[in-house]
Amino acid sequence: MVYLGHFSFESHDSTLPERPPNWRGYFSCMAEAESVDRALNKFDALLRRLARTSTVFSEVEERCIWTRV
Repeated sequence: MVYLGHFSFESHDSTLPERPPNWRGYFSCMAEAESVDRALNKFDALLRRLARTSTVFSEVEERCIWTRV
């Protein structure tokens, strides 16, 4: 089965010149998995990899992953 995840994030008081002081973003992604739990594990791994390898979450105040099924 294919699962769709939609994620949003928000930042305040950005110090990066290429971003406005307050900004937000969102993105969607898909995961192919045998169950909801396995899809959530794939989304979790993706978000943690993005946080480690990208600056997109560098100024996000709350790093909270929650799910709604």
